Amino acid sequence: MGEVASDQGTNKPFSDFIHIAGLTDLGYQGPPYTLSRGNSKQWLDRCIANSSWVDQFPESYVKHLERIGLDHRPILLRLEDEIKDKQNMPFRFLAAWHDHPQFKELLNSTWKVDETITANV
Repeated sequence: MGEVASDQGTNKPFSDFIHIAGLTDLGYQGPPYTLSRGNSKQWLDRCIANSSWVDQFPESYVKHLERIGLDHRPILLRLEDEIKDKQNMPFRFLAAWHDHPQFKELLNSTWKVDETITANV
């Protein structure tokens, strides 16, 4: 997905705060600066998280998007890799599942009659 950067351009007091608070800078992918004004380019926007959050969302990442205005790039925090996003994967039924001795029991215990096929899948 591209280069991932982290503590570049972070001032010392802010880096110290992140460390003392037990936080992690999630880094970023994409262009290195979120603000470009004249000859000045700065990495202002970032996402930081504690270890519990990182453990819960281990595949999360931050992406610097294209500028949408005069001088600022928005950032996007994704909780999982786009490639592994299960909503974009088609459902596949394997005929061998039907032969499993507990298949009907599993289907009966999990299938909700009042839901759509999509919701049940």
